[in-house]
Amino acid sequence: MTAAGWQHDRRAWTDELTAPDSLARLTYEHLAPDHQSEIAGHHSRWWLRGGTGRRFPDWYVTFTTHTPTQLITATTTAIADPTPVTRYARELSLLTRNHAQLTPIPPPIPTPLDVRRAQAARARTATTQRPGTAAPRPAPLSPTAAVGRRAR
Repeated sequence: MTAAGWQHDRRAWTDELTAPDSLARLTYEHLAPDHQSEIAGHHSRWWLRGGTGRRFPDWYVTFTTHTPTQLITATTTAIADPTPVTRYARELSLLTRNHAQLTPIPPPIPTPLDVRRAQAARARTATTQRPGTAAPRPAPLSPTAAVGRRAR
């Protein structure tokens, strides 16, 4: 996180890392809290939070002493990554929207696979039976087409 520009503040009982824009913080308690207190949600060893309120954040995540470090590492890596994340504007709360940099993006260009799928869907639609028309009778199976089928 420090490589991503987060400021590290080491204290006697905690380590705190603050994002460059000060909108996110990670606090790590050096001494493991009581397990029951952690499970009940009264105290956490790891506390990751974001927003403008220091004591009352807009969002937060807590991890207990027994949370796998790989999960904590993956979460903090994702939070510290400055790469923009694609979101629909309607998915953001008003509080979050006030702090986000919204950049409209054009719709994705269809891939060749998307084009082939659309063509196949149109072909299926064009060949489906219309109401009031007789369904074509299937041709009888030729002896070569019947090879490999089990008799019932």
